[in-house]
Amino acid sequence: MLRIKSDIIPLSYNTKNAVYSAIRKFPLTLIICLLFISILPNTSLNASEKKQPIYEGPFLVKKVIDGDTIELSDSRHVRYIGINTPETKQKTNLGWIENPEPFSREAKEFNRKRIEGKKVYLEFDTQKNDKYARLLAYTRDENYKMINLELVKNGLAIVYTFPPNTKYLAELITAQEDAKKSLKGIWSNPLKIEAKDAHKYIGKFVIINGTVKNVIQKKDCALLTFFDAENHFKIIVLNSNMSLFSSKNINIFSYQNKPIAIFGKIKGTEKSSHITVDNPTQIINI
Repeated sequence: MLRIKSDIIPLSYNTKNAVYSAIRKFPLTLIICLLFISILPNTSLNASEKKQPIYEGPFLVKKVIDGDTIELSDSRHVRYIGINTPETKQKTNLGWIENPEPFSREAKEFNRKRIEGKKVYLEFDTQKNDKYARLLAYTRDENYKMINLELVKNGLAIVYTFPPNTKYLAELITAQEDAKKSLKGIWSNPLKIEAKDAHKYIGKFVIINGTVKNVIQKKDCALLTFFDAENHFKIIVLNSNMSLFSSKNINIFSYQNKPIAIFGKIKGTEKSSHITVDNPTQIINI
């Protein structure tokens, strides 16, 4: 027969009596409470185990370039993750010229007042640099408020998603929906046009209404077209962003033959214009 060795030391007769006497002095309810407390999880330990944001800095902001880009005192440029603000300048064949879009100056001024000449902290996501060698960061002011999020809250930026940098996507989308409902900034009087007129508004933030005629899967993206020819206005959804649609149980082909509204900036030329949709909230079924 298997025998289990016990390390429990037998109590003497007097010790047992002392224990029983002590237990009788405590009310039954108190004993139950003590037993209940003993099985509770250690919440203080669990709280300490939660992953806290890691900031780098502080860094001194030398200059605010526009609503979503700053220059540090060491000459490095920082591009805010997850948002896009209206442009103050436009690129032409002759270079960059001053041609501010609606609310671009307000976004830049908001940014300037909050952090120019002040210290900031940078929080990085999965990808730390873009193709222009700029730092990609969630930028926080001296009180650790995230400027990216504050711009969206005030209707001075839209959500602009590039996986794998999606740490705060949910918070940014919630802030954008609140700004829409409150008609703040960009959302106060958005330009609403038909798909057939998209080529007239290159470089503008607009809401476009139209019916998707075809959904075409390409090597690196899906195209949602509104006309027979692909070179007319279309929506581009990059394959790298498809996971954001599938996470919401949205099949990109479900938009075919559906009337929709799209919000974004029109890019391209008069002969071939498009909006790049980077997250599902930019498309609304109507």
